[in-house]
Amino acid sequence: MRPCPRSSALRPDTGRRPPRPRPKPRARGHRHDHEERRPRQPQWLAHHRAIGVDDILVHTNDCTDGTDRLLARLDSKGLVQHRTNPYRATGLKPQHAALQAAEDEPAIREAGWVVCMDVDGFITITTGDGTLAALFTVTRGANPISMTWRLFGNADIDGYEDRPVMAQFTLCATKMTRKPHQTRGVKTLFRNKGLFRKLGVHRPRGLEPGRLNEIRWVDGSGRPLPPRMHRTACRSPPPERRATIWCRCTISPCARPRAFWSSATAAGSTMSTATRGLATGSG
Repeated sequence: MRPCPRSSALRPDTGRRPPRPRPKPRARGHRHDHEERRPRQPQWLAHHRAIGVDDILVHTNDCTDGTDRLLARLDSKGLVQHRTNPYRATGLKPQHAALQAAEDEPAIREAGWVVCMDVDGFITITTGDGTLAALFTVTRGANPISMTWRLFGNADIDGYEDRPVMAQFTLCATKMTRKPHQTRGVKTLFRNKGLFRKLGVHRPRGLEPGRLNEIRWVDGSGRPLPPRMHRTACRSPPPERRATIWCRCTISPCARPRAFWSSATAAGSTMSTATRGLATGSG
């Protein structure tokens, strides 16, 4: 079973460096770009439903393991909205084509909040009851909320186990990790109120003219980011503003170049807060 091609993969025959890394809560919506992750898909969907995501829009491309058929079945049950990525017709990279197509979807246009992310990221909220409602309560007035990645390794697990991802992979980067640069990535949850013109891989893009003063951008701890960062849309907050709500990444070695796998497989700490929903079967 071959892995889906990824535009971020380092092609061994060229030696070129990979591009920079590459994920909507009707009250809340969720846009996702999907490759081959079928065994993990149901728990990823269940986790985000449990924390309060109302609509999930998924784009797939070049799947050979049945992931697209599984999502089509879930679509027929009303559990997810599945689309085929139109990247071949547009000439764009798969993720950018999916983002562009998603902008015309009612699930995105009518959403109160939107976040774009991949299936290997699990939003983890460490305030209140761990839901988006709790997050929005403590960040009242914010419109973008940037969530810093916390990279998780393979926990020395070799092979597939039919258990929840978050119950197995608990070895991760420490909270204040500065290297490698992948530890400084963010995904941004933002209020869909016409401040931005388009979706972006890590943050919304294209601030509407004259609306800078309406921006209330906070980090994952709810602390305001400096105005300078609003203007330049920096990729991550400084270390002292590192988030306490993480996108959890469990990266498959067959889907990444070896150098990326070595740098992103973190095991300096452990984290179990993301598993609290598992006790009730909601994670």
